[in-house]
Amino acid sequence: MKKSIFILLLTSALYAGAADIGNDQPLRLKDGSYLFISEDDTMRMVDKDGRPLQMKDGVEMELEDGTLIMMKNKKIWRHDHRKHKSLN
Repeated sequence: MKKSIFILLLTSALYAGAADIGNDQPLRLKDGSYLFISEDDTMRMVDKDGRPLQMKDGVEMELEDGTLIMMKNKKIWRHDHRKHKSLN
């Protein structure tokens, strides 16, 4: 039951975050590439020169602000609002 509630809350946060982004606004990743999220929540990625990139399922991608996202079946699977903490 707790797992179902967690998944529901995570999904709700994901859709709320994606709704704020908009269709024409790309997300910039730390490596300089861009991620576009369409209205049906599918994603596509291009490099800094605009060439399409193949995205692998289950690989974390970090946005410029440190937000972690993951793609599963061409859709956002996880949206983590935590930032990496340095291991000093």
